[in-house]
Amino acid sequence: MQSEAMSDWVFFRRVLVVLATVVVAYLGWKIAALFFIFFAAVLIAVLLSGLAALLAKLTSTSRGWALTASSLTVAAVIVAILSLFGTQLAGQISDVFARLPDAIEAGGERLGIHNAFEQIKEAVSGEGGGQLLSRVANLSIGSQI
Repeated sequence: MQSEAMSDWVFFRRVLVVLATVVVAYLGWKIAALFFIFFAAVLIAVLLSGLAALLAKLTSTSRGWALTASSLTVAAVIVAILSLFGTQLAGQISDVFARLPDAIEAGGERLGIHNAFEQIKEAVSGEGGGQLLSRVANLSIGSQI
């Protein structure tokens, strides 16, 4: 009787671990863009702070004016780069997106997956989102046992 209750508890713990893993993965997937925005904001803040400290040290200006000048300098550099290379960059990005389905299909064929691009579209779309989560849950359960 004691071992049956213990095995039920072990099973219940495994179910909770799998559910927690699926929930964390789902939430991470939903807020992934927020992570990238946060990371980019931190990088930009470090860049601007470093430039402002250097500028304040070299010119003996206050940190506020140095931060303003460094922000305007970085913005001007970004605008200059985009104006010089923006059309080329946009053309290359559209070319990459045009070739992406064929590349996914070729990679899928190497792995033995037929219609890989369509399967990915279905898994990511609203209809197949539940299927994607169930597959992740099945993988989690399979690795626990």
